[in-house]
Parts: sequence; structure tokens; C-alpha cells
Amino acid sequence: MTIGQSITYYRRMQVLTKTELARRVGVSDSTVVYYENGRLLPTLRRQIAIAHALGIQVRQLWSGTPDSVLIRLCKSKRARKDNQRCSS
Repeated sequence: MTIGQSITYYRRMQVLTKTELARRVGVSDSTVVYYENGRLLPTLRRQIAIAHALGIQVRQLWSGTPDSVLIRLCKSKRARKDNQRCSS
């Protein structure tokens, strides 16, 4: 399962529309569509906001995502900029 598929799954479980999730996260409706379709990867800050809006933990968004993607994200400049550390 990709992060976009996870967002869709948990959004539907909470019976939220894309518009409502967008409002709670502070992004446009089209941004939520891009996240769910895999055209755009949410930043770590947005992932935290999405998880909070859906009542889940960030790691639940990544369930089923290959480790190679997680490692690449963790090593990215954005992750270092946000002072995030990779955990094993």
C-alpha cells in the first residue's frame, strides 16, 4: 500500500470528504487528490497534519511502503532540514 492509498483508506474510514481533509490539513482539495493519486508526496509536516486529522500515527500512513522509499525519504534534505532522525 502506498502512502496515497493509506490516506484514501483512512480518510474513508473516518467518513471524511477530500474537501474536509484538505481543510483540516490546511491544503487545497487538489493537493489531497495529488497525495491520494501518488502524484505528490506530502512533506513530513503535512504527513503529521494528515495523520492528526485522520486520528492515526504517521507510521500508519507508511504501512506497506517499501523500506527503500522510507530510507530515501529519511535521508532527504527535507528530513534533515526538519531535524528529523531516522529510526531503525
